[in-house]
Amino acid sequence: MALAVGLFLVHWVMKLFERYEAKMKLEPTLRGFIKNLIRILLYVIVIMTAANTMGIPMTSIITLLGSAGVAISLAMQGAR
Repeated sequence: MALAVGLFLVHWVMKLFERYEAKMKLEPTLRGFIKNLIRILLYVIVIMTAANTMGIPMTSIITLLGSAGVAISLAMQGAR
């Protein structure tokens, strides 16, 4: 149930974003990047919420995502 409601909400938020997307004074590639970033983040939140509702513990998954974020940021530290 949580997954279905979450996916509906993601779809609704993306429609709202597309409606106000033209009013943003950004480059088209940046708008596309922001749109995809928002969509991916919302899907991750929905999937994690649905998994938590089913009883899967989230602490290990959140720790794994945090460690991956630190690893990526350290890897990109020297890139220019």
